[in-house]
Amino acid sequence: SDLLVDFGCYGINLVSALLDGRRPLSVTAAVRRFKPDIYERVEDDATILLDYGDFDAVIQPSWCWPFPRKDMEIHGDSGYILAPDADTVRFRRAGEERETVLRVPALPPGHHEPFAFLAGLVCGERSLAPYDLSGLDNNLIVSAVLDLAKASARQARTLALDE
Repeated sequence: SDLLVDFGCYGINLVSALLDGRRPLSVTAAVRRFKPDIYERVEDDATILLDYGDFDAVIQPSWCWPFPRKDMEIHGDSGYILAPDADTVRFRRAGEERETVLRVPALPPGHHEPFAFLAGLVCGERSLAPYDLSGLDNNLIVSAVLDLAKASARQARTLALDE
């Protein structure tokens, strides 16, 4: 599915980077078409479930939203972190009465411009951690998971990453 690759890659990339390259045990993906009048030949909505054994990551790529969304939620045993947009992080830990809201600082110069970012890498002015969002190791995991998600959606079943 074009949608899985186009939008699914972002969530997989973030999860992989946050987990320092930990790979899921299995992948389950389902795709749907809600707007066939707009997207005649491709699915426009998906759900990707990554099973890590001790937790799940749910990625919901879609072309059906009435406005752009780039949000993330992490829920754990001792609290949660919500990133509703590029400028805000909200969190609350167990035992705290209120949620804390933080403004996210701007990215350093060159991080918004992909060619300046690439030039910095090529010229040795910048380096990447092994599982950085732009790093090869991370994106090889993203590619493997996307391939499995496409196969899972096609076969309508959960697939192990080592299949």
